[in-house]
Amino acid sequence: IAVVGYGRIGEALALKLNLLGAKVTVYVRKLSGVAKAQSQGLNGRRIEFVNKESSLCELTSGYDLIYNTVPYWIITEDIIKNIPKTTMIVDLASAPGGIDMLAAKKYDLNVIRALALPGKTAPETAGEIIAESIINTVKEELVI
Repeated sequence: IAVVGYGRIGEALALKLNLLGAKVTVYVRKLSGVAKAQSQGLNGRRIEFVNKESSLCELTSGYDLIYNTVPYWIITEDIIKNIPKTTMIVDLASAPGGIDMLAAKKYDLNVIRALALPGKTAPETAGEIIAESIINTVKEELVI
């Protein structure tokens, strides 16, 4: 399983999937995110950007399931056209989502759009996670 993004939702999702016995690879922007994922027993890969296009070509093979949590159009047609039709994609990002839905339809991929699902289905828990994340970020920024 691939999890694109390792923010609050991506991290919680990847860790739960790992506990269920899935082989999880997390795709993140920062090297610190790769290190964090690896320290938590996950495979970590860095997403690199060239001219606003991501280098997520690794998503095109080896995954039965891809979760996206990045609210930026990151899984583009260049990637989608090479993803096997047997791969399911779930978009959990906030609107507008991170998957080119026209391309997904064009290449007949199975995509579930569950945009901002955590906030819709468990708003209190999602709010607590966001609050904790903000508090931790502020604490880290204040440490000199």
